[in-house]
Amino acid sequence: MLSLRNRILDDLTNEEYTLELIPSWTLEDIVDVIWLHSEKGESLNFSDTENEYQILKDAIPTGLIKKRVSERTGKPYKISALARLWELGVIRVYDRIDNEEIELTRDTRFIWQDAYFRAFSSSEHSVSQMNKRLQNSTVCIVGAGAAGSLTALMLTAAGVGKLRLVDGDTVASSNLPRQILYPENSIGRLKIEVLRNLLLSHHSHLEVETLNTFVDSQERANEITTGVDFLILTADQPRLKIREWIGKASLSLHVPYLAMGGNWIGPISVPYYSPCYLCQARTYRSRYSDPISFLEKVVKEPLPDRAAFGPRPALVASFVASTTLHYLSGTGTERSLFESFKVSLDGNTERLAYRRYRNCAACATHPHAKLS
Repeated sequence: MLSLRNRILDDLTNEEYTLELIPSWTLEDIVDVIWLHSEKGESLNFSDTENEYQILKDAIPTGLIKKRVSERTGKPYKISALARLWELGVIRVYDRIDNEEIELTRDTRFIWQDAYFRAFSSSEHSVSQMNKRLQNSTVCIVGAGAAGSLTALMLTAAGVGKLRLVDGDTVASSNLPRQILYPENSIGRLKIEVLRNLLLSHHSHLEVETLNTFVDSQERANEITTGVDFLILTADQPRLKIREWIGKASLSLHVPYLAMGGNWIGPISVPYYSPCYLCQARTYRSRYSDPISFLEKVVKEPLPDRAAFGPRPALVASFVASTTLHYLSGTGTERSLFESFKVSLDGNTERLAYRRYRNCAACATHPHAKLS
């Protein structure tokens, strides 16, 4: 399957497809410089010596780019200039038929999300197809704590069709400062039931399955993974073992998953395509001078008390939900499959690259898979 960027590049260079200036930009042509101002407060400019200038100059009257040759100069547009304008979010593929279909059949509830996804659309992958992928997806979320519950709400709001919530815990008063979806009057009740009612109040067409259980064995991991399209792991107990169990279930059942912990998110493990749980562990162990001793200590000792601050899991959940929605809709990047990243409240990020090892005991024996 072609990557998102390659699909877009094909359309950018093919005159069968019209391109359009994204309406959120305002263009000004001032003395051989074109200025662009976005609703987000961003500003760009291109002088008449840059290839992007010619493209924008021709597009100003109608907002559309139908030819790949300038009508004023007769010179062909540079592919690199078209690609840059797309990457900057200035132009997109215009699909009149898809736009009309959305207007006629799509609930106005999602009109602004449709506008967001339109920037990723191509001749092979329309916004309608992205929406259908979300609607037809079943996602399992393991852990209904702070990050898990907020992620569930965001997936629901975006139109994911079915969620499976897995957690055996009840709401405690100490949860309330950071697990902000649980009200005071829910103390003592099962988190998954409180969360289920909240999600259905937000989107009545959502299907919600609740499993009042903890993942405490390989058999249980296989059970909760069966029949879903994607799994999100936000639970962290039992330490390390839960990742191994979910990782093995992912491979045996061919279900991609995304794990988070300690503010680290990802990568998405697509069975036999991107790094599996063992490949990820191998990469992670390489950061320690004595990984065996470290792992033995982690397994033996109980999970230490950790400081908690409500905005932190909300930030993490936003990235988990965004990464998941892009993957499910077919608008994700290869980077999300081979890198994890850590986010902090001060805006700093840290990334860690992973690889799929040729001699991995878990996934190397299987032929290289393709993305669906």
